[in-house]
Amino acid sequence: MSNITNQGSKRRYSKTPYQKFWNWFEANQKKIHKIVKSKKNLEQEFFDLLSPKLNAVMDGLYFVTGMYDDNTAELIITPEGNVSKIYFVENLIRQAPKIKNWRFTALKPGTLNPDQSVKIGGHSLNQDSLRFFAIEEENYPDKINITIVYENYKVEDQRIIVNGVHVYLDNLLGEMNAISIIDKLNVKAPGKDDPELIPILKLKNFLYWRQKEFVEKYEGTIANYEKGDFRIIEAKLANGLPLFATMNFIYLNWDAKSSHPWMCDVLMEYKGNERGLPSQELIDFLFEVEDELTAQLPSNEGYLKVGNETADHKRILHFACKDFRKPTMVTNELKEKYKGKIGITFDAYKDKYWESFQRFIPK
Repeated sequence: MSNITNQGSKRRYSKTPYQKFWNWFEANQKKIHKIVKSKKNLEQEFFDLLSPKLNAVMDGLYFVTGMYDDNTAELIITPEGNVSKIYFVENLIRQAPKIKNWRFTALKPGTLNPDQSVKIGGHSLNQDSLRFFAIEEENYPDKINITIVYENYKVEDQRIIVNGVHVYLDNLLGEMNAISIIDKLNVKAPGKDDPELIPILKLKNFLYWRQKEFVEKYEGTIANYEKGDFRIIEAKLANGLPLFATMNFIYLNWDAKSSHPWMCDVLMEYKGNERGLPSQELIDFLFEVEDELTAQLPSNEGYLKVGNETADHKRILHFACKDFRKPTMVTNELKEKYKGKIGITFDAYKDKYWESFQRFIPK
């Protein structure tokens, strides 16, 4: 009976993309370990082998590999800074099997040694070439706005350099820290008007100090969840189609927005009329989906539905959240549930001061 139960369980779970990936990996792990340890032809033999399997789990997942120690190979799965994918990376790693001589890690850890460099496109990013300064904004006192100064900055290589700086910071701070602590990041060449530049290796301690101040300030902050000041906003898009938005101004005028720094925008695409608006039947259906989503993301648990907007065959729901993981999980489940009936996509990002909602506030 035990064997029958196990086989049935394995057959059922093997249908999930996560388990399909790990079933394949476990069957090929000795071959993969040998490739990683040899460090030969990684691009052809390993990356080309693993990439399509990981893409089958979800688009937008990437990986880094190498030897953790003399015998243990490590596979790091990363969304490369995409907040909307973090939950799925973590969930994939949670379901990883225990395999001898293998280590599986969600998100890039902060393991960069002081003397290590990130080399990309002919540039070497390291403690000698990178420094930083912080910008304080009077209207946003808790915003962590960092400018990285790269001594060999070239405008024509801007994209390469910026990507390289992000990789360097992921490895210096840890990918989750780089995403969750820094609110705004700029990369530039040295300038005569720069304030005093700080060695890049001091960035970690600076950020931890700023983050500690922020957490203590907003710990225990509670919104007035029961009340709402809903206002309808009408506008026109650049293409002439109408836009209708309903926003809760109790939230928009709240003085503790930073306690809910993660935005989750849920976009539902529909086929509307010539003005881009849904029929009454379609409106009723969209409200059903919205109610289902809101029921799973209650405001008293840290998920505030700030408002919605409808225009050009799209309806967007705006949530401000204490954390981004549950909203991305729930929205992805609804996406799968209503596949073929309505298109659902979602985007999660950090916006500590809700600046993305400024367009709804009358000036």
